[in-house]
Amino acid sequence: MATNKKITDLAELSESELSDDDVLAIVDISEGTTNKVRKSTLASALSGVSSITATSPIAVDRSTGAVIVSTGTIPINKGGTGQTAAAAALAALGGVSDPTTTRGDVITRGASALGRLAIGSSTTVLRSDGTDPSWGAVAASELSGNINLTSQVTGTLPVANGGTNATSTSAARTSLGLVIGTDVAAAGANSDITSITGLTTDLTVAQGGTGASTFAAKGVLFGNGASAIGATAVGTATQVLTSNGSGSAPTFQDAAGGGAWTLINTAVASDSADITVTGIDSSTYDTHAFIFTSILPASSGQNLYMRLGTSGGIITASNYQWHCSEISTGGTGYSGQKGENVNVAKIAIEPSNSSSRGGAGGTIYLTNNNGTNHPTWTGVHAASKVTYMSGGPVMGVLNSASNIDRVQLFFSSGNITSGRLSVYGIAHS
Repeated sequence: MATNKKITDLAELSESELSDDDVLAIVDISEGTTNKVRKSTLASALSGVSSITATSPIAVDRSTGAVIVSTGTIPINKGGTGQTAAAAALAALGGVSDPTTTRGDVITRGASALGRLAIGSSTTVLRSDGTDPSWGAVAASELSGNINLTSQVTGTLPVANGGTNATSTSAARTSLGLVIGTDVAAAGANSDITSITGLTTDLTVAQGGTGASTFAAKGVLFGNGASAIGATAVGTATQVLTSNGSGSAPTFQDAAGGGAWTLINTAVASDSADITVTGIDSSTYDTHAFIFTSILPASSGQNLYMRLGTSGGIITASNYQWHCSEISTGGTGYSGQKGENVNVAKIAIEPSNSSSRGGAGGTIYLTNNNGTNHPTWTGVHAASKVTYMSGGPVMGVLNSASNIDRVQLFFSSGNITSGRLSVYGIAHS
């Protein structure tokens, strides 16, 4: 009678020891039953896989029974790496090796390979020069926008960086070397100030200064409100300081106001055929005065004549009309002489040639001289004759529109031994 044994105690048959009609016991554990199955039935159930083959990199070491499969190096196109070492596999798959060595290192790309950029110093920032990155400080010129000095700045800015190295006004003054009462004067009255140095700008008028650093030499200072004090230019000899009205600075000008006389020219005769003076200016002066003094003839009994002229020369045409009066002390009383449309105008009658008697003298005023109207003259003369004194008014007109610029005196015969003729310009205002 058979004896029950454990499965582990049973002998295991090889494939060659099995026949097709052999029966194998099958234990259905879930049902708690034992069944049998023929070898042929079991072989038919397992006939789907009779052998196995493979291509590289898979290798079949045993194709039937207990199949053994092995692999070689699996290429990338088969899902592998094509390598047998980790570093080589990383490189083959396009990975990079880690160049960093220290905490804070940054991986950068060089000209041809990856590299390591060590951590920068405290407060530096990552900068670029357009080619490579680097750590560095931010230059002031690179800053843009606004910085909130209250919330974005900490610490105290030193003097070397444009600050005061202080957090209070008094400490700032001390730091900058401006101690009140020591380096600078205190506010209020300052009776102990003996000098002021280091000023780079002029003290304004409001600060008690002039607002200017230089003035015209010998000029006259004048106020200019709150603006800098001004100075006139230096005038020429005989000019006077003249007001130019409200809002304008005074200037030195010729004293032409109020009918002032201005000497234009003068000439002295010395055995001369005539005395001629030029410079009469109708554009500047309203009236001209001819002053002739001590005109002495070479011989007694000669009349003193006058001619006028323009820039074209002395007028000798018969355009003169004149009247010359004579009131004498020699008992002859009054007499008068005249000329119409003649080429000269008489202004003194027959002075003596004696120097002790003084010759002829007088004043003649030229008016209406504007180039449009006929020039006129009026005046008075005195002549010391051989035995008595004579003189009186003279007047006349040049019967042609002219712009007179010269006057000439001469005697009816002979030279002028001596004498002077002066011309003055007279402005009415």
